[in-house]
Amino acid sequence: GKLGFQLGGALMFAQGNGVLLSTLEKSREKYTFFTIPLTAGAVYRLEWKDKQLFAPYVAGGGTYTALVEKREDKSSPLFTGAPGLYGAGGVLFNLSQLDDEGGFALDSEYGISNLWLSLEFKAIEVNSESFTFSNQYVNLGISFDF
Repeated sequence: GKLGFQLGGALMFAQGNGVLLSTLEKSREKYTFFTIPLTAGAVYRLEWKDKQLFAPYVAGGGTYTALVEKREDKSSPLFTGAPGLYGAGGVLFNLSQLDDEGGFALDSEYGISNLWLSLEFKAIEVNSESFTFSNQYVNLGISFDF
């Protein structure tokens, strides 16, 4: 396998009416939330040869999640942030293996030895005095090795 370091970031958006927990009454004001989780951690890939078709992996580490809250009835937004943890697991599909000439060109011209299509499940947990944030989502993206 291969052990590596990863950095990441995302932007999430949600909008709706709040609910008062004591009465379960909906608020009249609409809330808009932006969350920006920034992550840094380790990743372990199950690679047993240089050019394989797929590689499962697991990852985990720390996150700092910034939160911006904007209420419809107030002009200025509120900003806060807090540290937390994340974990992920997924599989990489080697796109360089599908076209030998394209894979050779990426390697010789740009130094990219593998071009991957990534499918991942990620969970983020933040529990602080500022706020609590918990999210699970699926990512689809492109990754590459130098």
